[in-house]
Amino acid sequence: MNYILHLNHVLECFTEDERIIHRHISMYMALFFLWNKLKFPEIIHIERGELMPLSKLGSMKFCHLTLRELHEWGYIDYRPSKSCYRGSGVKMNTCFNSDTSSETSTDTSGETTTACSTAISTEISSSASAVIRSGITS
Repeated sequence: MNYILHLNHVLECFTEDERIIHRHISMYMALFFLWNKLKFPEIIHIERGELMPLSKLGSMKFCHLTLRELHEWGYIDYRPSKSCYRGSGVKMNTCFNSDTSSETSTDTSGETTTACSTAISTEISSSASAVIRSGITS
């Protein structure tokens, strides 16, 4: 997981997605901050007392609406909790598609991937190759 490439990719997607407004960006950045702080676990458990000040959303209505919309549009996988003792779960999708129809394929390791994750992997490989080549020629 290269979090810089992930963040660059999501910001590019936000730029192209006309549905995204300031509260979506603010919420995503708050979630990304928590995900980074917790060292990128598969699922983060969020508490509204921690998330609302980070996202600068002052209303529970907008907080839940924003999480639901980001989930519906494929940016996160939001799992609301029914328990008052355990926070809701959020999975930060490392590969998402704003129209939620991405093509899947199987890579050489046998894992199922999407066209988006393949593009990110290719970008990471290209970046790494460029760094290696520049180190060799120096």
